Amino acid sequence: MSPSTLRGRNSQGAWKLTVQDLGPADKGTLNSWVLDIGSAATTTGPVELKESPGARIPDYPAAGIERSLANGKAFAIGSGEVSLDISHTFIGNLQVSLVSPQGTAIVLHDGAGGSTRDHIQVFAAISLNEAGHHIPVKITAVSGFSSDANDDWATQHLAPGCVVLSDGLACFRSATTASCSHQVVVTGVKQPNDLAQFR
Repeated sequence: MSPSTLRGRNSQGAWKLTVQDLGPADKGTLNSWVLDIGSAATTTGPVELKESPGARIPDYPAAGIERSLANGKAFAIGSGEVSLDISHTFIGNLQVSLVSPQGTAIVLHDGAGGSTRDHIQVFAAISLNEAGHHIPVKITAVSGFSSDANDDWATQHLAPGCVVLSDGLACFRSATTASCSHQVVVTGVKQPNDLAQFR
């Protein structure tokens, strides 16, 4: 189920995260997870829920773990993001789901990554465009944290003439290498959901 199905629903209640290891001979830990929920109304600010449980992920065939974060504010969901920090010896065996207070389950991670070890991060957008269509996100790895690596990534993945919005980090200057325009938006102490450019 797409995260966009949560848009407009009530944010109040317990949000659950389930993590299950579907393969044998693995070791893993849920280090932390963060849930940012933005309101559909501009008069209500976003809510950030987070915990760092350091919870061990039982190896297959044992049942997985379930963590819960409570949101006491009631508002219609406009946008959202889930960030995970998981250490694991074989992330291709993991299945991770987010369950809303109404019981809607969304799979965030389902076997991707193969034998990759250690940390994974999953970001789930709940945003829609003006036509009501889900806004997709493509995540690709950069070969290294260098200007050359960023330039190569920009040339391969950005369409010439597109507009790149960023918070101004130097690495985003590579957008101009791919004949794109780069617009810097300084967020300061505000959350991205507070700014119209990132909604």
